Order: sequence, then structure tokens, then C-alpha cells
Amino acid sequence: MSNEINKQEGVQVVKVDVMPPEIDNMLKLAKFLFESGMFPDVKSVAGVLATIEFGRELGIPPVLALNNIRNIRGRLTISSQLMLGLAVKNGVSFIVQQNDDRRCSIQFYKGKTVVVGEFEIEDARRAGLIKPDSGWVNYPRDMLWVRAVSRGIKKIDPLLLPGVAITEIAQDYANEAEEIPPIILKDNKELTPYDWKKFYAKMAVIGHSSVTIHEFVKSVYGFDSLKDYIKTGKTLEDLEAELLEEKSETTETPDLW
Repeated sequence: MSNEINKQEGVQVVKVDVMPPEIDNMLKLAKFLFESGMFPDVKSVAGVLATIEFGRELGIPPVLALNNIRNIRGRLTISSQLMLGLAVKNGVSFIVQQNDDRRCSIQFYKGKTVVVGEFEIEDARRAGLIKPDSGWVNYPRDMLWVRAVSRGIKKIDPLLLPGVAITEIAQDYANEAEEIPPIILKDNKELTPYDWKKFYAKMAVIGHSSVTIHEFVKSVYGFDSLKDYIKTGKTLEDLEAELLEEKSETTETPDLW
């Protein structure tokens, strides 16, 4: 990065190049890798460049980054294998206690700290993740492993990858949104998968998962599907208000005395 100093009326003005000089080399490499055709999941040179930069921040080389970083609905995610590798590189060790089609439990160590990352098939069932021909049906052991690794590493080393999503987990929720078809509302507006995703994200902030939302609609209205709720003329904003009201009614006031 170069600086250029000008003097204007006795005041020093420092011009700083925003882009570091190595960006030119990175851009040339990104173009070369994109044109190689070996990374079809990345749709543009800019996408390759963003992936390489993300990998550089994680301390991994470009090709390894392109093989382990995926764009899931506009968010860069890393594979569970890469997450585990970065944790081990950062001083984390682990022992697999159980890993079968029902449960995965892994004990993680760093220094004197010991935590357990675990996930059970019943957890996946409650979250609505088990669907026909999904990974949870075809290879549950691997899916449980991913969740246990994610939980354990986030506990043992929370500053290692703050805010970074795991590809396999992000794909679960991306698939869930894609399965909800667009619904045409009374005012001819279309309720798209993106609208559903925003709704679920807002509800997660107040502690509602897709499972608890469906349970609420089932218990109050008798509907097995949120689509049936929407088809009555109600909106996601109506449901949000009802869930907020229900949450406030069930929240106990703490005893301050």
C-alpha cells in the first residue's frame, strides 16, 4: 500500500491507496482459476476472488478455499471438515465417543478446557430436518457428525470462526426454504421462499424455530401447514404478531424481591 503526501496551504494531505498492490495478482489468479472450469460452483471471477480472499483470512491457500467454501444464499460457508481442520491447527484435539445412526458425541480438548459436542437423531426430528431422500435419511451418521463437530468447536474455541456458517448445516435450511412454493396472495403479490426465510430468521431472534411455529399454528388453528394459514387471507406479519403476543404471555416476570 503506497502513500502520497501533498502539501496544500500548509496542510499535509495523505492519499492512501484503498486496494493493496497484491489485489492485482489475486485478480489474475481468480481469472485463471475461473477460466479453468474446475470450480463450476463459483459463477463469476468476482465470486472466485471473494472465496480466495475469505480463504486467505482463514489462512488457507486458494484451491483449498475453492474446494471447501460455498456460497449458500449469498453467504460464504465452510465445510465441516475445514472447520475441524482449522480447529486442530489452532490447538484443539478430540476423541469420538459415539458416532452411529442415532447419536454422535465428540469430546473436544484445548488446554485444560474440555467440552462435548453432540447431536442426536431425535434433535433432527424435532427440528424438522428428516425428510424423504434427504441426507438425514440416506446417511444420518455423517449428518450427525457435522452437527456435533459444529457444536463442539463453537464451544471449545468460540473466537476461532465467529459468525461463520457450516456448509452442510446452511444447506439444510436453504433446502427447507426452497421446498416452500410461492403463494399468490389476495393482492396478487407473491410470497416467495426469500420472504419465508426472512420470517424464520426474525422468529429465531425471539426463540421460535420452524418446529415451534408449526406447533403454534396447529394448536391454535388446526392447520398442518403454514400455507393453509396464509390461504385464509392472513399474512406472515399477522403470524409474527400472534407469536410475539404468545411469547409475551408465556414469559414469566422475574421475581425481583
